[in-house]
Amino acid sequence: MLAEHFKFKANFDDLNTIIVIADCNYIIVYMNAAAINFFNEVNFDTRNKLAYENAESLIGKNVCDFHRNPAYQQKLLDGITDKIKFSFTLGSSDIEINVRGLMDESGQYLGLISEWADVTEKNKIHIELLAANRELAFQNAEKEKRAAELVIANRELAFQNAEKEKRAAELVIANRELVFQNAEKEKRAAELIIANQELAFQNAEKEKRAYELVVANENISVLNEESTTINEELILQIEKKEKQAAKLLAVNKELIFEQIEKNKQAKKLIAANENIAVLNEEYYTANEELIFQINEKGKRATELVSIMDKNEILNQQVNHLQKLESIGRLTAGISHDFNNILACILGFNELNNDICCNMKQDDLKSDLAENTEQITNAGHRAMALIEKMMTYSRQNEQCQKKFETKHTPTLIDEALKMLRPALTSRIQIKFLNHCEIHNENCNDCIQKESCVNNIQIDSTALHQIITNLAVNARDAMKDHGGVISILLQKVNHTSNQCMACHAIIDGDFVELSISDNGTGIAPHVINRIFDPFFTTKPQGEGTGLGLSTLTGLVHSALGHIMIHSDMSELNHGTSFKLLFPTMK
Repeated sequence: MLAEHFKFKANFDDLNTIIVIADCNYIIVYMNAAAINFFNEVNFDTRNKLAYENAESLIGKNVCDFHRNPAYQQKLLDGITDKIKFSFTLGSSDIEINVRGLMDESGQYLGLISEWADVTEKNKIHIELLAANRELAFQNAEKEKRAAELVIANRELAFQNAEKEKRAAELVIANRELVFQNAEKEKRAAELIIANQELAFQNAEKEKRAYELVVANENISVLNEESTTINEELILQIEKKEKQAAKLLAVNKELIFEQIEKNKQAKKLIAANENIAVLNEEYYTANEELIFQINEKGKRATELVSIMDKNEILNQQVNHLQKLESIGRLTAGISHDFNNILACILGFNELNNDICCNMKQDDLKSDLAENTEQITNAGHRAMALIEKMMTYSRQNEQCQKKFETKHTPTLIDEALKMLRPALTSRIQIKFLNHCEIHNENCNDCIQKESCVNNIQIDSTALHQIITNLAVNARDAMKDHGGVISILLQKVNHTSNQCMACHAIIDGDFVELSISDNGTGIAPHVINRIFDPFFTTKPQGEGTGLGLSTLTGLVHSALGHIMIHSDMSELNHGTSFKLLFPTMK
């Protein structure tokens, strides 16, 4: 029975991803080409340990016997109805497995499908990146420590220079005082020299008079005693004055010698002060250069952190795109085959309908007509779901289409008219556009098709976007009711980020905002809501393709998505803001 549900297994052989499928008894029934190549490349010792010779010998083995992880085995025995993930080491390779249960249309458990990925290189790169980050953090800490030590040393040196400048100023003041004192001493010495010269002149005059007296005494034979006594006293006074003059000359020589020594010391102090000033200038120059280098290193460290953050975002985007590409290929293959099957079913149903019209038994005819109508309705709903899946897998092709520009407010009104019967009486819808908010008449722009709020997007895609978001809002308010608010206006955004593709949003946009006052979205879930097949609704109520399809439709119109959600008691609710380029 499981084999009938995997007639499209040829599509798995074209994938590079390792695919392993087991039935409801956990017996391996299929491995694609990538899986066979992988298990054949596992080394001989590991194959002996797992009890298989080659990849083909694994067909028919029990998955529980093959995987030795107890938690994984218990999950398998309990039956997998949701997606789970396991990681383990196989030989020298790190393996990551995503497992999902397979259900038929009636909800019966058929088996499981697992997707294997070798993440050895990815883990090595992650470990090396963590080591590099730690090393960079350690180096930055060391640089900051050295910078702090340099700042402390600079402050200490500045304090010492201030002390030296203070002592130099004191020495300059002392030198000036000493020069003043020396000038005073030189002045007194000059006055003493003048006094000595005057005294010498007086002594010469006295010696002249004494000589005249001696000549007179020689001429006079008799001298009286008083004249002799006077002459002796005069001679003693002259000798004393000569001794005093000799002492004054010696003192003057000593003062002159001391003044010469002090002048030499003053010159040395001035030269030392000049050297200190030169050293201070060199020190300030070196400090400025060091501070400039520290600032440059800080800028480079900031740039490196910014580059690492951008690399992390790019890695997330690449992983998301790879996941979307893999699921898109799988979805396209399944959708194509399933669409062919539905076409056959609906064709045979039309033949049954023709046969029913020609029947003569009214009771059987009415029952058969009702059954064929139900089959037709179910087939069309299945084809609509397939169209959604095909839309998801052909997102890049839709990005290249050019749509005819129509009046967007009118398209929204048409979508809301079709949507209102699907809502309960406790839920209201309010729609406002930019023209109504500013009390402007929109009739002219309807005729000219030049409304500032027009969006270049396919009308069917716009209907699908509004329907998906409105139905999600209805499910969030099904317990207590509320209001769905739709707003169309022209806005400007600066440095915001798209929730789906993480691109930076800048410039003018036409914003289509759809808000509700429901329960809100949990923070740990909001980053996963655009993943294909991810849903928080109970089993049977959601496919998990609504928001992922919405993402493709918005991006095909070169748009972006922003989300605001609040789960508090006062302001609970969710707001989706779809930003589209303005019409030029």
